[in-house]
Amino acid sequence: IKPTTTKATINETLAINVNASLKTKEIDHIDFYIKGQLHSTLTEAPYVIEYTPTATGRYDLKAVVVATDSTEYERLGGFNAYKPRSTYKGEIAIPGTLQAENFDSGADGIAFHDSDTKDDGNVGYRKDNEGVDIVTGNGGGYAIGYTSSGEWLEYTVNVAEAGIYAFEATVSSGVTNSGISLALSTENGLVELTKSLTIPSAGSNNWDTYSTIYGRLAV
Repeated sequence: IKPTTTKATINETLAINVNASLKTKEIDHIDFYIKGQLHSTLTEAPYVIEYTPTATGRYDLKAVVVATDSTEYERLGGFNAYKPRSTYKGEIAIPGTLQAENFDSGADGIAFHDSDTKDDGNVGYRKDNEGVDIVTGNGGGYAIGYTSSGEWLEYTVNVAEAGIYAFEATVSSGVTNSGISLALSTENGLVELTKSLTIPSAGSNNWDTYSTIYGRLAV
């Protein structure tokens, strides 16, 4: 059972493919179940179901392949449905201040990505962060902490005017060789705005001393 995505958006239709074949028998039909309820009976290949989830949560899938001699073969699958991606506190104006903890709402792999589902920050700022670690930041505000290579966050911004923008970022690191980079998400993929920007080490395991790094980018 192969949904076109395992992270669907509610009220958007996705295709679910059932790849079925029998070596020594013929398929009579396939009974397809969603959340334990019979959704459809498929009699001809290709076996494709179109389905629109209307609520968030887990959708368990089951295909029962019935051969012409009434023998049955069962396979399981599933996907999760989420609310559509949206801004957390509205579009972020550029020029302006981007608060790192206000990344877009959605799901891991859609609006953000974290390497685990545990919130090591545990400050209670958000309930939809799915493991993104929000910590107490510089001056008592919030920051993103416990980061690791490959993690990312996306923000919806409203750029007032195309041009070259200078920026500064408040950062902290207790190890060497830390860095961040910025990219623009487009319909054709990511457009790199900066190379990796080095975050200076504040000392071994010192994660509470912040500094500022500077750069320029074109948008």
